Amino acid sequence: RSAIALSAAGLVDDPFSGRILAERALSLSEQPGAETVLVIAHGMGDEDSNARLLAALQARAETIREAAPFRAVEIVTLREDWEEHRAPAEDRIREIAARGAQDGRLIVLPFRVAGFGPYAEVLEDYEYAADGLGLLPHDGMAEWIAATARRMACAERWVTAGC
Repeated sequence: RSAIALSAAGLVDDPFSGRILAERALSLSEQPGAETVLVIAHGMGDEDSNARLLAALQARAETIREAAPFRAVEIVTLREDWEEHRAPAEDRIREIAARGAQDGRLIVLPFRVAGFGPYAEVLEDYEYAADGLGLLPHDGMAEWIAATARRMACAERWVTAGC
């Protein structure tokens, strides 16, 4: 007899995840003007879905750009589970890594809930700074979860106070 509501919006759509990425980039940064920040996400198999994901991540990248004058902020997807898309994605990631490390420094941020995923294997021939963390752990995540739950409860009219 329980009612369930699912939020169509997730971390990729919420500016909060951009804040996490910006904090991670700043914590790894030594000289922003000489650094390229590379954000890597899992990706989607379908071209349209992957394009929508990349567009949403560009909005999160803007938060990184606003945080410091990084030389560049690049957003890519590895498309980990789709062999026909993965090889070209790995080539693109390596191209950005080579360019980012040339006359500068590369910072790699995973757009994953937790961990670094297979990105270390893809980048094994390149020097880069990374802390190995995904979006978790982060002190603000509990607040984000509570705010999302409150928004959903209000939308479903389970509560009316504070909506």
